[in-house]
Amino acid sequence: MDRRDSFQSVSSNGSTSSRVSFCNDVSIKSIEPALEKDLAWYSSNELTDIRRDASIVVSAMRSKAILRDTETTCTHGLNSQVNKRRTKARKEDALFAVLEEQHYQLQESRNVVDQELIAEVYFHVTKGNQLSALRRGHKHAKDVQDMWTC
Repeated sequence: MDRRDSFQSVSSNGSTSSRVSFCNDVSIKSIEPALEKDLAWYSSNELTDIRRDASIVVSAMRSKAILRDTETTCTHGLNSQVNKRRTKARKEDALFAVLEEQHYQLQESRNVVDQELIAEVYFHVTKGNQLSALRRGHKHAKDVQDMWTC
């Protein structure tokens, strides 16, 4: 049986919102560093190739080319690179909404902040992005499943 140290976060209204546990029992595995590193990490040349390939895919995505994920071409995770201005604007919208709500709460309630309401504001502003990411994730999962079911 392992012993865990637990910590809780308490919000301004006194409710418990989260818990973190740390396991004190640790098992250590000895490895051959050079051999394991060579197998686990990309070489400098491999990283250069990966970056080049990703850049080519992003360029094709920007030109609205129809891409199908294959073993050598994958669009997963590259959407934010296609339109960096829009991605930055979305992040700023969420940040400003949260800061505005915090400012309002601090002015109206004499330095009491409702974290749940701030989370709701953030969720409302980012809901479209979340749904879009969820759709892309489902599509990528289906593409991977299709690719490996031959």
